[in-house]
Amino acid sequence: MLRKLKQELREKKAQIHFGETMMIVVVLMLLIIIVVVFVSRASYNGTVKEIKFSRDLQAIKLAKYATSLPELSCGGIIESSYCVDKLKIDALAGLLNGPNADSDANEYYQKIFGYAKIEFINGTIDSEKHAFKTVVLYNYSPQISGSQKLRTTTSYYFITVHDPLIGGEKFNTMKITRYFVS
Repeated sequence: MLRKLKQELREKKAQIHFGETMMIVVVLMLLIIIVVVFVSRASYNGTVKEIKFSRDLQAIKLAKYATSLPELSCGGIIESSYCVDKLKIDALAGLLNGPNADSDANEYYQKIFGYAKIEFINGTIDSEKHAFKTVVLYNYSPQISGSQKLRTTTSYYFITVHDPLIGGEKFNTMKITRYFVS
């Protein structure tokens, strides 16, 4: 009987040890799952930040490139890297967007600017529309189909606009909207 009691006691100890081992395994699995979730979220957030940084950098390059085009630049009148000529903006906007838009010019600028919209927002208010005067220089958005979605990022840059008609400069805003298909 004593043997039988010792045997039962050993079996209960074994069951307790087995239960403890299982609890340790479950706790370790939960910790591993928590670590994997945390690391994957951190990695995802880092990737999202890198994508946003890359898109911001592309918009800055686009703004710098647009303002340095000879077709728009102040041409040595003002020593500024972000200076454009108002008459040149109006002429190029008419060439690209007007009723007499030049398809060769549009194709050329599509290669340069890609999927984007470039606008110059004047700092004065149009008395007729009660809104800021805006000149759309360039606008080319991708064609989307089916389940594709059009996403945009918009950046604003302060620039100097030289107006030879009034013989002065003023600060305006250049708005760049980049289009992305996802």
